[in-house]
Amino acid sequence: MRRFRTTYIVALIIIGIFVILAETAVQLGFTASEEDAKLINIAGRQRTLVQKITKSSFILSQTNSIDTFQTYKKELAESIDLWQKSHQALLKGDMVIGIKNPKNSPIILQKYQELQPFYEKIQSAAAMIAANEYSLVVGDEAKKQEIKTNVGILLENEAKYTLIMNEIVDLYEKEAKGRTDTTALIAWSVGIVILGVLVLLAIFYFAPVSKKLEDFVEEIERKNKKLQESEAELRRVTEE
Repeated sequence: MRRFRTTYIVALIIIGIFVILAETAVQLGFTASEEDAKLINIAGRQRTLVQKITKSSFILSQTNSIDTFQTYKKELAESIDLWQKSHQALLKGDMVIGIKNPKNSPIILQKYQELQPFYEKIQSAAAMIAANEYSLVVGDEAKKQEIKTNVGILLENEAKYTLIMNEIVDLYEKEAKGRTDTTALIAWSVGIVILGVLVLLAIFYFAPVSKKLEDFVEEIERKNKKLQESEAELRRVTEE
């Protein structure tokens, strides 16, 4: 029985270890999925922000209303600020933005290198437009032409920027799915191992123990039967 007890304890320890491993894998996978979701969301938002920057800049180049100018100048400045901070967060991380440690594979970093020239051109042109004041633009054709020229730069680079950013987002989604599939595979593998341990435990521990218990019960029944027969014989002899 000592051997069976030892086997039982060892099996329970193994099962406990694998349960802990499975739970750890699931928790790590859950955390990674949350980080991947934030990364994909922010990367996808970059495309919208570039479109917003171009739209605001175009309106500034066309309007003669001071209220409209001030409204879209503020929108442009806010969009540029968030766009720039998000760009740096995607590359290096930013706890305020919500990215702790961006998972940038070599191919994604290469895509960011391809993106950089278009990013810099958009950044420069948008900053120059946002620096203008309404009082300096009204009546100054040179200033208006300068804004229109920069809007042209934005329009020219927006499409190329968006195209590469789409590729980056697709890569983020593909790699995130790969990590999710790996976590699921680990969880399934651990579950199968636990099931295997339980099967082995049933074969090599519970089955022998059950057989011993059955033999023990049968032995007790045989002894009881013999005892009953002895008692009956004793009563018969006594009666005689």
